[in-house]
Formats: sequence, C-alpha cells, structure tokens
Amino acid sequence: MIDLKSDPIPTYTRLKQILAPYDPLLTHFTNSETHEGPITIILTGNNPRDLIAREPNRIVACDGTLADLNTNPPPTFIPLISSKWQDTFTWNGNGPIPANERAIMRELASRSHAQHRKLRFWAAPDNPAAWKELHDADVDLINTDHLKECRAFLLHPRP
Repeated sequence: MIDLKSDPIPTYTRLKQILAPYDPLLTHFTNSETHEGPITIILTGNNPRDLIAREPNRIVACDGTLADLNTNPPPTFIPLISSKWQDTFTWNGNGPIPANERAIMRELASRSHAQHRKLRFWAAPDNPAAWKELHDADVDLINTDHLKECRAFLLHPRP
C-alpha cells in the first residue's frame, strides 16, 4: 500500500514514473482482469480515483471505502475495502464485543468477499481480543503495531 498525502494528480503522475522500471514485477489491472505479479500496489489516502479509473491498463489499484460496497466498482479497480474502526464500531478491545458490532463486522466481511474484495479496519484495537474478533469474522487484513505478538496469536489462536 502506498499512502498518498500530497496533491493527488502530480503525485500519482510522478509515482508512475518512479514505478516504470519495475513494470515487469507489478500486478497489472484492467476493468475486467488482474494479471498478478510479485508486487501489487494499492493506493490509499489522497488518490486520484477518477484519473486511475480512466486508465485501461493500470499498475495500481485503489483502496476502497465501505461506501464502495454499495456502488460495487470493479474489484480490479477496488480490490480492498478499508475503514477506520471508530467510524463503525465503539468496542475498544476490552471486555466482550457487543453482539450487534460482531454481526456488523461479519456482514461487512461477507459483503466484501461476495464482491471479491478484501477487508481491513485501520486504527482498530490492537490486542488479542480484537485480533480474535477480526480473525473469527474473516476480516482479511489485521493492522497491528505488535507484529511478534500478533504473529504468535495467528499461529496459535486461543479459544
């Protein structure tokens, strides 16, 4: 993932120039196909989605939002849905997750997968209780600052 923070059009134009020598290694996208390479680039942040969508052959895809689950753009354009945890959930990782929030998380994962997309939440609680809920809900990507602990958890999940 490359997080664009500056003016999107000139930044994207320059990024394409920088990535050009690596073209043979990159995943390529059209509106209907993905040709996987060893490196897949997904732009997040301040990306020029309209400009990228008009490109018939792309070396990047865009990070989507929960709203994209309603508009259903091609998954070759938006292969990943990302959302800030606090925009949907109130649970902070302590105590049991409210049943309605667990149901929402599972429903969002199910909708994402039905559209052939992956799902991640950023700024989610970063502890074993949260990792378990995310894992059990089939959320595809878990953001963490505790790499060793999360790895150990995922290799040996606790009941």
